[in-house]
Amino acid sequence: MGALFAGILIAGVLYFARSVSTGLTIYGKEKAVKKAKHTVADLEQRVYELETENARLRVQHPMMTEFPRPASLK
Repeated sequence: MGALFAGILIAGVLYFARSVSTGLTIYGKEKAVKKAKHTVADLEQRVYELETENARLRVQHPMMTEFPRPASLK
């Protein structure tokens, strides 16, 4: 009978350790996803700002719709 209870106790401890490990892994992934979503939102805001500035500059300087590219980038 003692061996049965010892086995159940060991299995319970191993199950608990695995559950904690899985929970920490999931928490880390959720944190990474949240950070990535925040980064995406920041980048989308920056793109909007740059597009707005680009439109404003095109209105102010309609002749400069194409900027010459440096020779090193051609």
